[in-house]
Amino acid sequence: MWFIDQSYYLEGNLHGSQTEFNGIGIIFDTYKNLDKLHVHKDISVLVNKGDKDWKPPTKVSEIIGCDANFRFHNERGDFSVTDASRAKITVSRDR
Repeated sequence: MWFIDQSYYLEGNLHGSQTEFNGIGIIFDTYKNLDKLHVHKDISVLVNKGDKDWKPPTKVSEIIGCDANFRFHNERGDFSVTDASRAKITVSRDR
């Protein structure tokens, strides 16, 4: 989910968007891939003021996010692909 100042979509390599953006990206990652750092966060928030090109983290301490149980996994008996997940995002002024 992207909250950016751009009014049109430009495809890119950062979860479908451009790596340079002005705004906030909230990433709900549904695929648990094993990255080189072996740390995965289900929900991440990316903030950019349009002045930098987003690069993947290179240190474990740079990986920011939280874990959430919204991803389907074949071996979990308590989760089904028919279940729905919801997120409430509130924006007020600069927060």
